Amino acid sequence: MTRMKARRMVGGWFLFLLLPAMLAAKTVEESLAELERLPAPQRQRLLVERARSEGRIGWYGNYNLDQATTLKDAFEKKYPPIQIDYWRGSGNKVVDRILNETRAGRWDVDVIFAGDVGTYILMQAGVVGRYRSPERMGYSARSVDKEGYWSGLTFGPSILAYNTKLVKEAEVPKSYEDFLHPRWRGEMAIDMEADRVVSAWLILWGEQKTVEYLKALMANKPIVRKGHTLLTQLLCGGEFKVAPELYAYQVTRMKREKGCPIDFRYPDPTPASITPVAVAKNPPHPFAAALFVDFLLSAEGQNIFAAVGRIPARRGIKAQYPDISNIEERGIKLLLMTPEEEGKWQEKSFKLVEEYIVRKRATE
Repeated sequence: MTRMKARRMVGGWFLFLLLPAMLAAKTVEESLAELERLPAPQRQRLLVERARSEGRIGWYGNYNLDQATTLKDAFEKKYPPIQIDYWRGSGNKVVDRILNETRAGRWDVDVIFAGDVGTYILMQAGVVGRYRSPERMGYSARSVDKEGYWSGLTFGPSILAYNTKLVKEAEVPKSYEDFLHPRWRGEMAIDMEADRVVSAWLILWGEQKTVEYLKALMANKPIVRKGHTLLTQLLCGGEFKVAPELYAYQVTRMKREKGCPIDFRYPDPTPASITPVAVAKNPPHPFAAALFVDFLLSAEGQNIFAAVGRIPARRGIKAQYPDISNIEERGIKLLLMTPEEEGKWQEKSFKLVEEYIVRKRATE
């Protein structure tokens, strides 16, 4: 099954997966309402007390296991005896599990990492609660949902990458249009799940220009492979020279930690997805869930994200490497893709990716 078909299948569930009343348990908002009226120090003291009495957190996510374990260990060390049960799956699998469980009347999940589109799907299905962490004050308005349904943890900029040994400085692509030059015919690669950047193109250019660009790009015979990590590794190995939509943090880590001869340029503007965290509407451990989200959004939590190579969304927190640090403060214009925007464009972007990129891969 293609990724687009899988998304459509999940999207088609909305009509009969919208949850019935079954809300005997308090929502996260109702559970925390008393605390939200208290002065900050008293709120924090009671939140920690009640979180510790709950003792557990059910965390479902699509986050890298090693990096998730780093966050889990840091939180558990700071707030014993709370234990985090982390269940990992792809964004689709996280969505499927939560919808199946809640439809059956089970609320086992507290904290949700489902990716941008997955979070949008769960919001539409009514299983995400509103939690306005006080730590959200450290974030730009575009990095957090104004209604409180999600908060952005990290940025994922899509950049223009190249092999420094194979590409002369004067030839480095500086815009998407540069990839249409005949010199890159058969010398570039694109991911067969390039829906994120295609959504950005739809927002920036509209459908007609996006289709025209995809046709021209594919006419230049790019290599099509699945997986941005794999493509970054292949670029490092010189299997091709340039790529129009790799991820900044992956290219930077390979360059800095593996000594790969690769680098990148930021397009103007730079599409950047937001990694959202959300709290279930009826979490079994609402106070522990709120405390964990506060921790992830705090300067302490954001520095952990930076230490594992991610790009923190909190203002003033530097990424591990200067190449990807304080991007907005440096004047680099970002096109931040919120879950709602990703959800709005998902069907169209997946359709275009299927038609112009995936089918190309099938004919190789």
